[in-house]
Amino acid sequence: AEYMGILESICFGWMLDSMTSLWMIPKSLAVFYYGFLFYLFGGKYESCRVFVSPRSRVHVYSLALTFYLWNRPHYRSPSFQADLIKNLRNVAIPGTGVPLSTFCYFRLSALFLVLFIYPICSLIGAFARAYRNQGTVGDLFEEHLLHPDDWFGFWQLNCRLTSFYHLVTQENEFAVEDKWYFLSFFESKGIPVSPILKMDAVIVKHRNEEGGLALHKYKNVTDGGDWIIQEYLANDPFIQSLLPSNAPLSTFRLITISKVAMKQSSSGQILCTKPRSVDSSNNPIAVLSCVFRAGREGAVTDHKSVMFNVDMELGVMKMGVSNAHWYQTGFAAALTCPLTSTGSHIIHPDTGNIIAGTAIPQFENIVSLVERAHALIPHVPVCGWDVALTDKGMLLLEVNLSCNFFQASFDRKQYFDIVDHYFSALDSAKLSVKDGVRARNGSINRAEVA
Repeated sequence: AEYMGILESICFGWMLDSMTSLWMIPKSLAVFYYGFLFYLFGGKYESCRVFVSPRSRVHVYSLALTFYLWNRPHYRSPSFQADLIKNLRNVAIPGTGVPLSTFCYFRLSALFLVLFIYPICSLIGAFARAYRNQGTVGDLFEEHLLHPDDWFGFWQLNCRLTSFYHLVTQENEFAVEDKWYFLSFFESKGIPVSPILKMDAVIVKHRNEEGGLALHKYKNVTDGGDWIIQEYLANDPFIQSLLPSNAPLSTFRLITISKVAMKQSSSGQILCTKPRSVDSSNNPIAVLSCVFRAGREGAVTDHKSVMFNVDMELGVMKMGVSNAHWYQTGFAAALTCPLTSTGSHIIHPDTGNIIAGTAIPQFENIVSLVERAHALIPHVPVCGWDVALTDKGMLLLEVNLSCNFFQASFDRKQYFDIVDHYFSALDSAKLSVKDGVRARNGSINRAEVA
């Protein structure tokens, strides 16, 4: 029925929309293709004059930036392309079932995705929303193509910004992406993190297997191994009261952005000062958003969850949504997956417990914790922090530098003003970078947390 409705919208859209709206489709395409190709072939960031807003310029530039970063070193993978393949293998455009990583094995297929499939999907999405009376086709197409407002677009923008920043500066504060270094460093700075069991190794074996067939030894990272061995953490009574009894540890994801991260290049040269149009606060770290990930019944982690937006001023949970339809891959998903989220949630779908409108205890302390943590690594531009209220207190679990807002609301203008300023400075600085080979005298030394 949904697909038929969209088809009906397409068939009759020309009559329902005004000519003023419809002519924006070719206009938006012209702006998109001109801007993308301008940047793809090396045009300077601030020299392209076709965009009416910094937000559109940021978006189109970041798409072209994908191909500049493509085979260059990445801070956690051999290349940016390798990181795309790894992180998009379970993500598909809703209703297609095709993992987006499919297009990342070759540069030409990725270009095909951006130049053709992306505009087509933008047009289909515009008709789908117009059918729901969310706007006119022309206006919605412009939004989808030039300044999308969806979680996936923001996630990928953060990935490109972070990767570009590290390529240009070789900032060694990015070492916190390593989960072991993260725990060691922040623990040494007095930040409460999830505790590590101090043992050489752990043995795990099945209760009904013999002959050593189901025995596994995991060597602890503290003894030179690859595994971080930690005890199980439970939700504190407040969090658990909102969830099913067998729900996983459910966390708060907070996004912070640094206003001082672009002060200095690797050589010590000043690239830029404080970003434009930010608030008057002297705090160099801005906390942009918070989402509570309410874990689902029987899930192992809160990656399977309903995400409840949090009012940053009041510390109160708002409506919850899910982006599970973006994680449906395979042929069956193409036939059954909804094109959009199944709706908003006031309650937890597994328990009926009301979550929207619930005040979060210690919310100011949660915000203060991530501000303190990011202040210790101020030359990382944007961070996603996972904070848990556990049976052992408030703990910082990990940081994600290519971070996801998870459908949170945030100050778009502040965010895009800062990203716009980053891209302007980085685009100028990249002219002196050869494949990311430069070094900076960073403020963190691994020897500090041996």
